[in-house]
Amino acid sequence: MKKVCFFSGDITRSGGTERVSIMIANELKKQGDYDVLFLSLVEESEKIFFPLEKGIEHFALGDKWIQPGPGYLPVIPKLRSFLREQKPDVLIDIDIVLDVLSIPASRGTGIKIISWEHSNCDYEMSVLYRRLILRYSVKRTDYVVTLTEGD
Repeated sequence: MKKVCFFSGDITRSGGTERVSIMIANELKKQGDYDVLFLSLVEESEKIFFPLEKGIEHFALGDKWIQPGPGYLPVIPKLRSFLREQKPDVLIDIDIVLDVLSIPASRGTGIKIISWEHSNCDYEMSVLYRRLILRYSVKRTDYVVTLTEGD
C-alpha cells in the first residue's frame, strides 16, 4: 500500500486548495490502495472545514503561522523528523512555497515530491519569492502539477 502525505499551509481552512486536496485524498482513501494523511504547517482551527474520509489522519508542525522566508528554517528539521516517522512514499506540496521546506527535509529519504500549484503562472511570476521558489522547485521535485495546460 502506498502512503501519500498532502502537505498544506493549513488544511483546516475553507479555501479551494483545501477543498480540492481533500476531495482527492478522500477518493484515494476510498480506492483502498492508499494510506493517506495530511500535514499542515499550522492548524488554526480544531476542526477541518471539509469532511475527511474515516482513517485519514492530520497533523500540524506548529501552532503559529510562519511567513515564507527565514522563519521557515527551524521548520525543516521538524518536517524531516515527521517524514522519517511517517515514511510516506509521496509528499504532495499543496503550494509551491512549501517546496523550500520539503525538498531539503526529504533529501536522501527516497520520498517522491509532487509540487502542486493552484495559482496561475502570471501570479507566480509577479511575486519575487514565488518566482525564485518556482525556479528552485522545477529542478528538484519529481513532478509539478499546474493549474492550467498553459501554465
